[in-house]
Amino acid sequence: MQYETVIGLEVHVQLSTESKLFSGSATKFGAEPNTQANIFDLAMPGTLPVLNEKAVAMAVKFGVAIGAEIGKHSVFDRKNYFYPDLPKGYQVSQLDYPTVGKGTLTVTLDDGSEKVIGVTLENGENISADAVVFNGDPRALATGAMGPDCQKIAPQTLKDKRSFSARVWSFAAELTGPDLVHHNVFFGQSSKSEFDDLAEGQMPVDPTIYICAQDRGQNAPYPKTERFEIILNAAPVYGAQTLEKEFETCRTRTFDTLGRFGLTFSPLPKEEALTTPADFASMFPASDGSLYGQSPHGLTAAFRRPTTRTQIQGLYLAGGGAHPGAGVPMATLSARHAAEAIIKDLTSTSSSPQMDMHGGISTESIELRSARFQSSDS
Repeated sequence: MQYETVIGLEVHVQLSTESKLFSGSATKFGAEPNTQANIFDLAMPGTLPVLNEKAVAMAVKFGVAIGAEIGKHSVFDRKNYFYPDLPKGYQVSQLDYPTVGKGTLTVTLDDGSEKVIGVTLENGENISADAVVFNGDPRALATGAMGPDCQKIAPQTLKDKRSFSARVWSFAAELTGPDLVHHNVFFGQSSKSEFDDLAEGQMPVDPTIYICAQDRGQNAPYPKTERFEIILNAAPVYGAQTLEKEFETCRTRTFDTLGRFGLTFSPLPKEEALTTPADFASMFPASDGSLYGQSPHGLTAAFRRPTTRTQIQGLYLAGGGAHPGAGVPMATLSARHAAEAIIKDLTSTSSSPQMDMHGGISTESIELRSARFQSSDS
């Protein structure tokens, strides 16, 4: 049986203030015992602590320095226990609502290497790991949405154009009209008109519509009330961009177009059945609602996609935003690339981090919990 040694450190730091945290008593080093105490320190009846403003400012500065979350609401708690030099019988501490939350600390070794050793979830849980696969939009790393220490990754995603988004209907209804198979595509009258609308960030007037009849194509009878997924191309969103009356407009254009092909759905889906580009942007950090990261347009677009290995040893990319590109088969292939890279890197006897090009050596710095990811499966 093999064991991994994990050592946690509790570090105490004395701030360079002139007085204590909760009283005006001095804090001079080397003073005689019991010469730096007052009625507040002794918790005499009727006394209340007063927080040291300078100490709070110093704590916040430290938090900013390590990229920590600074609490807008902070609470102090009593930690009750007996100790000979604790006449109050309790210690004032912080637990649930600290002034400074969890941050990251970078430790630079002599060889300048950098390595991810775990993930901090949104709820504060720490997960140790030898390898981390990020299958969200790589732009989330470049923007710092996953923590400031990952911003060096995929910088090209900050400048390159974004891929399309989508408006997706997911609902159940009865269908009358032409028979459908499992996958169905209905084209508008003018693809140029559709893509011109998309280029201007508008909802296409005459859209191409994909329908997945989820209960069909399984060599079995399908129910009277069927499950459908309907997808329309959409432009990505930027910032707080929204479209006025988006639901009503999208429903009219979707089902009026399908009506021209003789398809009628009953009942029509309600607003909660529609997922919009703004919804995708909210679910997946820094994506702008794009489903596949960078735009695939252009001769060199495929070569500008982030590859599975990153500048941080042990951190890998997978998904539609990484190489080789968009779509389920490509995203699956990117996951295979990541798995192969992890196996190769973990079994390598070299002390230097593996790079995408043979012979390449990373020259970054080792990092403690350098990846602060959202607890999302994006």
